[in-house]
Amino acid sequence: MHVLAFSDGSFQAGTGAIGVVLFTPKMQRLRSFGAVIPEPVHSANEAEYLAVLRALQECLRIGATEVTLYTDSELLHRQVLGIYSVTAEHLRELHAQVTDLSLRFRVVHVEHIRSEHNPAHALAKTALNRHRKRTATPALEAVDIDSNAEHTTQAKEVHSMKITVTEHTLLEPDAYRVKLVDVEEVQGQFGKQIRFQMETTDPDLPAVPLTAWANSSTSVTSKAVKWAGAFNGAPFRQGDTIDFDALIGKEAKAVVEVKQSGDGREFNRVTDILPLRRRTLSTEEMNRRAREERQREQLEDDPFLSED
Repeated sequence: MHVLAFSDGSFQAGTGAIGVVLFTPKMQRLRSFGAVIPEPVHSANEAEYLAVLRALQECLRIGATEVTLYTDSELLHRQVLGIYSVTAEHLRELHAQVTDLSLRFRVVHVEHIRSEHNPAHALAKTALNRHRKRTATPALEAVDIDSNAEHTTQAKEVHSMKITVTEHTLLEPDAYRVKLVDVEEVQGQFGKQIRFQMETTDPDLPAVPLTAWANSSTSVTSKAVKWAGAFNGAPFRQGDTIDFDALIGKEAKAVVEVKQSGDGREFNRVTDILPLRRRTLSTEEMNRRAREERQREQLEDDPFLSED
């Protein structure tokens, strides 16, 4: 029996989750699930290995004799094939377990795929996010604040306020569908910058806030103009006017990476914003734009051509 096994591991702040999907060669789904790893996890690579182990165990359970294993971890893929050596101490035992388990099948093929082509990716990510949402720090009880204790001997005026702790969700490196919430020009470390404030609209995720920064430039090739064009659904051209307020609520794709701050904390950084889809222009619209461009060029060459 030949089984196609897709596995993926997700990791964040010491917690891991796995996703596993099994298919027949005709792509009939046999089994699929996502689950949180009950023990502490040390790295994303460890979560990937645990996902592969669980996938192979499930294949044995249903009687598979041949397995084609798909993973989006290039490191794991090359380590299992023997191209890379396993240098991390906490991965050596897991690598040995994968090797031993693979010997119980007649044939095991290991293939590397992109995460967007891995159906187990969403299962692992969703399992981890749901777990983090359930275990998020609850809102603190109301706190009494004495605002006058150091300044007066009169009866204390007591104020009460509720402090809420918002869970910080760290997204895995990927491209996420986002909605533009606000745009503003601010004074940054390197001069004036445009700050794009967004939130994810992925149905499998809570609304995760994201921020992207770009230099305040009106050049048609600048990052700010390009990103505005992504939310616009079409690039802005020289001479166009960008109404940022009109872009609020529109959607695009944000390319997200995980970075580490100087104190060791991990955070998400938006490296690019892309349109959801490229719009195909009709021949009529292309001709109209070409005429407008020629007119602009004529006016720039000879301003006396403009009418009073």
